[in-house]
Amino acid sequence: MAVTAPSVFAFTGAANPERHLKAAEVFGVDISTKKEADAGAVLSDAIREFLIKLGDQPRGIKELGYERSDIPALVEGTLPQRRVLDLAPNAVAREDLEQLFENALTY
Repeated sequence: MAVTAPSVFAFTGAANPERHLKAAEVFGVDISTKKEADAGAVLSDAIREFLIKLGDQPRGIKELGYERSDIPALVEGTLPQRRVLDLAPNAVAREDLEQLFENALTY
């Protein structure tokens, strides 16, 4: 889901910073001065800007009707989706999902 992508890539950046920076470069970011430690944030920002430029896109899951109070249910619904979680480049704990959804409320 595109509305969660900025949050997700901010989270996964540390797993493979080179790949995240390369993806940001595809979005037009000059990565020559970017640090690997910031790769997730760099790609997150690039995706966020891209989605905003697309226009007519919800700016986070809040615009889809979700509120902070929905995060526990979203986490519970995500945990059984092993095929998605197992493909993540780093381990995903309940607390990580809570933070991902919190960060995905708006951008």
